[in-house]
Amino acid sequence: MKLICVDKVREGFIKEGVEHFLKSINYYSKFEIVRIKKSKPEREGPDILSKINNKPYIVLSEEGKLLDSIQFSDLIKKLPRDTTFVIGGTDGLSNEIKSGAKEIISLSKMTFTHEMAQLFFLEQIYRHNMIIKNKKYHR
Repeated sequence: MKLICVDKVREGFIKEGVEHFLKSINYYSKFEIVRIKKSKPEREGPDILSKINNKPYIVLSEEGKLLDSIQFSDLIKKLPRDTTFVIGGTDGLSNEIKSGAKEIISLSKMTFTHEMAQLFFLEQIYRHNMIIKNKKYHR
């Protein structure tokens, strides 16, 4: 699986958290982050689609469906291994990207910066690994 993000993480403490969870996730399964250069959402759309390569993808957006950690883990178990997740930048994602998504999910009813969304999302991917392995982290 992979995560496509618009723009880079600039905040040091968030960058450190992203690196920590990415390393922890990759201990259990291959996961990569692909970064797209920030632009207007309509210009970012084709760049995002080129990185998805006609594979299924899920968009993370505040207007998406709310899931708890167990529901999120159950969703991941049902997805093909080549599924991509997409987090937009400060201006959000284009309708083109949202309309082509297999599903749109939300991390919270609250709005987070795209940097915080990456960190929270990666923590949930790591938590998914702990759930399916019945490890203490989740209990």
